[in-house]
Amino acid sequence: ETLYPLLPHLDLLLLNEDEGEKVTGEQEPDAMIEALLASGVQSVILKQGEAGCRVEGKLGPLRLPAFPATCVDSTGAGDAFVAALLAALARGNPFVEALHWASAAGAANVEAVGATGAWDGWHDLATIVERMEQP
Repeated sequence: ETLYPLLPHLDLLLLNEDEGEKVTGEQEPDAMIEALLASGVQSVILKQGEAGCRVEGKLGPLRLPAFPATCVDSTGAGDAFVAALLAALARGNPFVEALHWASAAGAANVEAVGATGAWDGWHDLATIVERMEQP
């Protein structure tokens, strides 16, 4: 209820499925996204864990698969996703490329125990992206 009046003022809302359900009362991703866009949010990024993420609204539609990773601990994966997305956008990366970095950061984060994951900074993440992109 507290968040709902702010939604029409948001250009972009990034949330996971649990958060989407709490905000909208909907359980299905399509219904969550539809409700958020109907509320006035311009674009929605819905993080879906192993299923990757979806972007709908002005910046979508787009579906980005998750990078392959062996999950040891998911603590902080969503935070790593958001941090890498914002850092990539601040660096001037195009939106889709920034999402790619964000997905890689989330995947890299789950491969180690703890919220800080298995990488330390942009250079480490670039190395991980290269490794993850190889067949």
